[in-house]
Amino acid sequence: FYCFIQTDPDCLWFAIGDVSDKGVPAALFMARTVTILEVAANASAAPDQLLAEASRRLVEGNDTCMFATVLCGHINVRTGACTLASAGHDAPLLLHADGRVEMLELQPGPPLGFEVCSEFPLWHGRLEPGASLMAYTDGVTEAFNPDNEAYGSERLLAMVRPSYSAQDNCRR
Repeated sequence: FYCFIQTDPDCLWFAIGDVSDKGVPAALFMARTVTILEVAANASAAPDQLLAEASRRLVEGNDTCMFATVLCGHINVRTGACTLASAGHDAPLLLHADGRVEMLELQPGPPLGFEVCSEFPLWHGRLEPGASLMAYTDGVTEAFNPDNEAYGSERLLAMVRPSYSAQDNCRR
């Protein structure tokens, strides 16, 4: 799942996540997770606070022990200032305008839903003009070809191009 929440004209929150299991229970847990993230974005000043609130709320009534990995952040759309936090989710790629591709060094906290956690490490940076942030789920890097080889992070890093549009990078 993914979502975007604009809390004021300059602040855009975003989240991408992956829910454990499949089927109707997973779909319901996903819907609950997205709703909690959207509500928490309006009451939080930083992504670590948002994930801490979601962690607390998703443990409640989670008798099936489902969980979600989530990467969330916010960006000041005028300045490019960006802050990220992860609850067990893969770190995103930063596609620099000069052609460099970098996997961000973002330490994840635990996935949401198992137990309450109040501390999620933050990454602070700036998206310069022409740069892109590319978030993905492990469904990309853990996909297997007919020879049973995982796609992997190295191949992902090698395939993306900062000069391409988001749509073109996804196609590649």
